[in-house]
Amino acid sequence: MKTGRTLLALGAALLSLAVLVPAAADPQDEEVDTADWQTALLDDCIADDLRSSIGTNWQPISDNDRGGRSSIELEASGETLRGSGTLRRGGLFGGPGTAGILLPFDESSAEYDINQWDGVRLRIKRTGAPMLLRIVSGEIANGDHFAVDVPGSDEFVTYEFPFSRMGQVMSPQQPWQGDRVSGIELTCWSFPAAEFSFELDSIELYRAGRTTGR
Repeated sequence: MKTGRTLLALGAALLSLAVLVPAAADPQDEEVDTADWQTALLDDCIADDLRSSIGTNWQPISDNDRGGRSSIELEASGETLRGSGTLRRGGLFGGPGTAGILLPFDESSAEYDINQWDGVRLRIKRTGAPMLLRIVSGEIANGDHFAVDVPGSDEFVTYEFPFSRMGQVMSPQQPWQGDRVSGIELTCWSFPAAEFSFELDSIELYRAGRTTGR
């Protein structure tokens, strides 16, 4: 737990910087009814386009709208989803360069309760700049979403990331909240200019003790 938080702290400026989706209104100002999310497999990455197993498209995201100059290219091979690019922050952009991918649960940005699940399981290999897995939640008003570091590896590795081990990058830590989740991000970041590449084989939600992948 402490190790994960220490690694997250290396990106302490990331949330002035890594808010790649608009921050929601203060959850205390509204009550939102959400349906339970029922599907374990989010994407097995076997499509030959960016369409996921749940029917939504992977979206490239970057810091360009905040003055950064980062870039990302995506390719679906029919077996994996590949991404690569360069991180370069702009002259007036104080945060690190950021780029990655977002999988929305619904094309209309609807929110779902995912508390019946214990975490996210993904099979991935990646090199270069650090990567965060982030849970995009309308309950986090400042955009500092629950996140965890994704280790680097030249070979495919399957990781399980429990929601209970995720935390905020720069905000005071709060208990897991999964009532209003709209999607999941994989975000690479770096202060110096840096390259990154990754290859995603699958991503799913899991319950402890159960295997749901392909």
